[in-house]
Amino acid sequence: MERPADIGWKQFSIGLMDILRWPIAAIVIVLLLRAPLDRVLDAFATMLKS
Repeated sequence: MERPADIGWKQFSIGLMDILRWPIAAIVIVLLLRAPLDRVLDAFATMLKS
């Protein structure tokens, strides 16, 4: 009786990771790009001002 529950849990956790993978990846990408993006936006703002 342990095996089917084990397989069900594995499928559930794999499905959960599939669902969570994209938000986590998006957060990581945003964190990695935040500093360069801030610099780009600052440069754009100063360009518009001058």
